[in-house]
Amino acid sequence: MGWESSKRQADKYRPEIERIIRSIAGNIIDVRESTPEEDQFNATDYVVTVSDGNIACRVREQYYWLKFGDFALRYSRPSGRITEFEKIKNGYGRWYLCAWTKRFSDNKLCAWVLVDLDRLRRSGLLDEPRSPILSPDNSGEFVVFSLLELFQHNCITEAHNEVKARILRMLKRQQEH
Repeated sequence: MGWESSKRQADKYRPEIERIIRSIAGNIIDVRESTPEEDQFNATDYVVTVSDGNIACRVREQYYWLKFGDFALRYSRPSGRITEFEKIKNGYGRWYLCAWTKRFSDNKLCAWVLVDLDRLRRSGLLDEPRSPILSPDNSGEFVVFSLLELFQHNCITEAHNEVKARILRMLKRQQEH
């Protein structure tokens, strides 16, 4: 699937994605009390800033949530064009919203996770060797990160309740072994 068709597919979920971003805005903005000068001369009591507000987004089919429930980044393309993995590793993007579709729901999402890309870069997970997985449509290869390892490396900023429940189940299984 090329960029244009991927973009068209993801754009179907734009209202849902925007709703999610608005709901988590408190995690990506800073609020500070104004300085005395701002208060006295600019009618300002609080100053709101967005912390480097770049958000990457991938919308995956529900099948991938049900079967894998992982965080996947495109690792290679047959064309050789730069991929998400390379862009993120090179310092681009501040957050990454990964969402999974809800089938037969009129463009709703069943789960999502907001990943802090700065924490992901600092965690070393991007430097660990991983086996790329060929996409079903042969449009490239992906590397995957489990939600549990993202959680354990403090890379998850916010998540849908379904994601939180899955991570708790994974933690429980890990403790049992």
